[in-house]
Amino acid sequence: MRSALLTAFAAVILFGCSASVAITDGGLDSRAGDPVVTVDTVVTVDTVTGDTIVRDTAVNDTHAVDSARDSGADSNEVATDVARDVGAEAGMECSRPFASWTAIKASGPAVYIVDTHGQRHVFPNENTWYSWFPDFSNVCTISEAELATIIINANVTIRPGTFLVKITTDPKVYAITAGGVLHWIESESVAIALYGPDWAHRVVDVPDGFFVNYSIGTPIETAVHPDGTLVSYAPGVDAGSAEPWRTSYIMEGGLRRPFASAEAYRANGFQQRFAVTTAIVYANGPPITGRENTLADVVYGF
Repeated sequence: MRSALLTAFAAVILFGCSASVAITDGGLDSRAGDPVVTVDTVVTVDTVTGDTIVRDTAVNDTHAVDSARDSGADSNEVATDVARDVGAEAGMECSRPFASWTAIKASGPAVYIVDTHGQRHVFPNENTWYSWFPDFSNVCTISEAELATIIINANVTIRPGTFLVKITTDPKVYAITAGGVLHWIESESVAIALYGPDWAHRVVDVPDGFFVNYSIGTPIETAVHPDGTLVSYAPGVDAGSAEPWRTSYIMEGGLRRPFASAEAYRANGFQQRFAVTTAIVYANGPPITGRENTLADVVYGF
């Protein structure tokens, strides 16, 4: 089963085609032309470790996720890209009634998450799924008849503190906070201060058709990490580290919140591969002692 998923997803490019990033009108512009930063980067996900592998190369269209294709597709069509071969991995039994935030699928390719009210939410593309989970091992399969009885609700949005995003036809680059709120990063200097010189490696496209899943918040004008960012003060601490929680914090309201324990870190489902190594010093906020809905709920506010 694992080999089938590795075959299907080992060459997925998480942010599609190459992008050139330039400064226009005082902000970040991802349109090609007079590039300040040029990104020809292939990003793959190891579905065993959850690690992101980045290499600079010419993009090979035969294994790219084409954002132009996705922008014209509806949610069912794009969901096919999320889980084309997930059936090879998704075989765990579902308990009844479903526990909150159970990932489910039926015979089709679409993958859903069940919220606290027993309603299902679809993952519209690979980037959204991998922002929340490193692989498909937590997906259970149910019958088409049972799936039809579960009310469908809003789409899942990309998890805060993971990818930066841009809309297919909007060149601005945004950070995401809880509830799918987008915050325009107003300058390249701020992007570098927050995410390092390779900040553009984090950028993924949100197809135009899914822009309605997000809302616009206040722009980011200064180098303060937005809420939900996992910051780390230990370069080299990664998903294989025994205790990444000791040097990692979650940003909230300009404060860094420490984890009280490894259990608190795991309970909120963070992936250390998305941690931002920083030297910015913040005051400590209240510690995270266990699972918090605003951090861990896949669909915020339901």
